[in-house]
Amino acid sequence: MRKMRLTALLAVLLLLLGCGAGDSKLDVRAGGKTLPFSLKSSGIYNAVKTFTETKDGQTNVAKASSIYIVLGNYDIDTSSGMISMEKPVTAADQVRISIQLIGQEGTDDKTGLKTGTYPAKADKFGKIDYVNVAYFADGKESKNIFDIAKAAGEVRITSVSAEAVSGEIDLTEGDKSIKGSFTAKLPVKK
Repeated sequence: MRKMRLTALLAVLLLLLGCGAGDSKLDVRAGGKTLPFSLKSSGIYNAVKTFTETKDGQTNVAKASSIYIVLGNYDIDTSSGMISMEKPVTAADQVRISIQLIGQEGTDDKTGLKTGTYPAKADKFGKIDYVNVAYFADGKESKNIFDIAKAAGEVRITSVSAEAVSGEIDLTEGDKSIKGSFTAKLPVKK
């Protein structure tokens, strides 16, 4: 009986974490505005980033996993990976946050996301590579891309499971900032 209650409690906690209940509210500023953001849906896309460097006539190629996390306060379409997740916002109050994290050298799209800290200030690997806040204004999408070279802060991935990724973001660049915790569900593989 006690084992069943413990199992039920664990199942409820996992469900709440997977849905992001209570821990997916982010403070977002972009375009000189404070944007209301309470996570409604999300998606993750794994890819590979290639780094090519030529020095003294010698070309070196290095690869690393590239993980895109897309968070929306509306229903994100995850059916076609990044193509559908990056569809322009189309209604007032819609906000989409896109984050690209680069894994360690030698990782690939099958490696997946690892727990740890991904700072804005890093050379090539184990870092934030791209952040964009898109929102609807004046009848169209307004994109606010962070200049990562000038940004301060980090994304900390605290938990990775087969269903979701949880973490914290604290990133500022000029008048743009994102702060808070999130839980992003991994799309169901078909």
